[in-house]
Amino acid sequence: LNDEELSEARDRYQKHRRKINQIHSNFKELANIKAAELDLKNEEFREEWDSLVKASDEGSAEAQFEIARYFIKGENVDQDYEIALEFLSRAVKQDYPPAITNLGNLYFHGLGVEKNTEFGMKCWEHAASKHELQGIFNLGYALEHSSEVPRDLDKALYCYELAAKEHHPGAMRELG
Repeated sequence: LNDEELSEARDRYQKHRRKINQIHSNFKELANIKAAELDLKNEEFREEWDSLVKASDEGSAEAQFEIARYFIKGENVDQDYEIALEFLSRAVKQDYPPAITNLGNLYFHGLGVEKNTEFGMKCWEHAASKHELQGIFNLGYALEHSSEVPRDLDKALYCYELAAKEHHPGAMRELG
């Protein structure tokens, strides 16, 4: 994704940020506020969470992505796509491939943002260009199965083969 496309994506989700605008933009404060709302019975998760928050606050794209992933899945926290988008956007700005793939997922499926399959595909293509296996697989799967993008079985097969070489389970399943 180039700077213009990233800027366009940020503009598109601005209207979905009402909750985020009410919370201070500092990662540590945001994450601590959300952690305070959690019923953290699992001390191990609390330690992991605190570690992720610290790393995120220090600018770690991987930690920012992991925090976003928790909010996307609703794993140990309430599912919240708006907060996930905030953390994903920080990791995407650092060109972190798994975050780019997940941004594509949100847009392709319209999760917490206005659905935009074209932008979702662009995200997956960009992640695939960085050898991100899930992005490669998602691209191939959409090209084979989605009714919302032009079908391209040759390119889908190429994506599956590329991902299967690295033992991606979904790609290996699609190849049979």
